[in-house]
Amino acid sequence: MQRAVIDMPYIGGTLSTNAYKFKTRCTKPEVKAWIQILSKRVRALAIPQRQNYNIVVSYFFRDERHPDLDNLHKVIGDGLKVGMGVNDKYFKWRDENVFVGTIMPKISIVIEWQE
Repeated sequence: MQRAVIDMPYIGGTLSTNAYKFKTRCTKPEVKAWIQILSKRVRALAIPQRQNYNIVVSYFFRDERHPDLDNLHKVIGDGLKVGMGVNDKYFKWRDENVFVGTIMPKISIVIEWQE
């Protein structure tokens, strides 16, 4: 099993599927920028295109006021699919750890695939 790890800053509840779009259905600028940074970091890893990936995510939050974890998958998946050039239907999600009380909130994303 091959794996790649990417740490991204957690920029707050705006990353949630409940909040990342305006009522006009346009993605908020700060979320667009976050997705672009994630996709560039993923692209730099040159992950091979497959039809099966495990996406294992750990979360480091400042406090208990954070969105439901599955509401973050859509935004994370958007960045991954652009960076990898793979449809997100091939992603199998697993939320691994949730840490609260972190000074520098982040999301740690592990991408796993078979060679």
